[in-house]
Amino acid sequence: MPYEAFYVPAGPREGQDAALRLGIDWAMTSQHEGLRGMAINSWSTVQSRQLIVDARPEFSLLTLVQRNPMPIEEVGPVLAIWPAPKTLAKAASYADGAELCVIISSRYDVADWIEESGAVELTPDLLAERRPRRGNRRRS
Repeated sequence: MPYEAFYVPAGPREGQDAALRLGIDWAMTSQHEGLRGMAINSWSTVQSRQLIVDARPEFSLLTLVQRNPMPIEEVGPVLAIWPAPKTLAKAASYADGAELCVIISSRYDVADWIEESGAVELTPDLLAERRPRRGNRRRS
């Protein structure tokens, strides 16, 4: 698949905010150009967590039913939150040439996607390594 793939296991409900925070940080610090996409199963996903509500203005929503879909060529990194199989497929099509990070839900099995895409588990350490480093320039 022509995109870099990552996943974050969400785990039990109390671990979901940490997973969301990591995924949102990943999207906000991505080096890929283009609009940030947030792939969701339904509008209720956006309203289910304050972290998603707060981050929403920074993302273009990608849903299965869109009246005015974004042109695929304008999308950069895509964050898929607890995606059902069809939502994950749509997120992957939008991430073509960029990056896709999936916040895994216990409701949907994404093991095949992880294997096929070569997705790497996103951890705080990996995110820190991927962030652009600010140069420590000496002043002359």
